Amino acid sequence: MSPSPQSCRRVTREAELPLRAPFESVFPLFGPLREADWAEGWSPEPQGPVPEPMEAGFVFRTRHEPPGPAVWTLTEYAAEGPDSGRAGGSGRTGRIRYAMVAESSHVARIAIDLSAGAEGEGALARVRYDLTSLTGKGERYLDSVTRDRFEGWIDEWKRCIEHYLATGERLESHRVQPAPSVTVERFDG
Repeated sequence: MSPSPQSCRRVTREAELPLRAPFESVFPLFGPLREADWAEGWSPEPQGPVPEPMEAGFVFRTRHEPPGPAVWTLTEYAAEGPDSGRAGGSGRTGRIRYAMVAESSHVARIAIDLSAGAEGEGALARVRYDLTSLTGKGERYLDSVTRDRFEGWIDEWKRCIEHYLATGERLESHRVQPAPSVTVERFDG
């Protein structure tokens, strides 16, 4: 079944994520396995050997909702610039790229660009998601990833990453992906 041109809509979302931790502490947390340290529900299933150190070409699956079963490929994983022993880590940059296919839904390209702050003061992550729907389910998913929801999602990443870096523990309230709006009635009884 081939999708009709109308069902292949593209949405791009971008946000900046300033963090109060040094580049060397932040960079690995955006890798496919270390994200599980801070993101509740992130449970990548390696499809083959896990490279050490992490490198492009690593393939894994996820099953969380949304988006449902997906296959991911780490297409770039590179840190450059002076190491932490020189100039406090300033000048360091990093790129992490993923290609993801959510079965019966959409494809995504995810780009994370990190840079160290001056004198090693914090790090800045620029996050970009390029999403393309493949089906009606994918259209609904893209509709749910509004600019406001995406910015809120990135703000939650910041909160969870900084909590993890400060305590070594994961916040249990973080969701891996933004969920479609759901109204829940609450009552005291």
